[in-house]
Amino acid sequence: MDTKRWKSYVRVELGGRDKRINIPSTRAAAECLLRSWPTVWGPRHKQAREACIAVLKGEQPPEFARQAFVEAAREAGILVVGVFPG
Repeated sequence: MDTKRWKSYVRVELGGRDKRINIPSTRAAAECLLRSWPTVWGPRHKQAREACIAVLKGEQPPEFARQAFVEAAREAGILVVGVFPG
């Protein structure tokens, strides 16, 4: 199964510093957006979901979903800043 892996993963906090997870791919981002998102879904969350769908359908490159996921995590206040190799 092609997970649309990213060049570098995104780290988010889901429930505090002890619950940091690494999101390495579009599929993992989509699952996090739908199953683990800790806050109210805002406009960036919707854009990130749509971006993940576009990538999984092959309509956009994986980095399109990564950038949208970063913006959604920033909006939600759960983004851990840094560049993490994939």
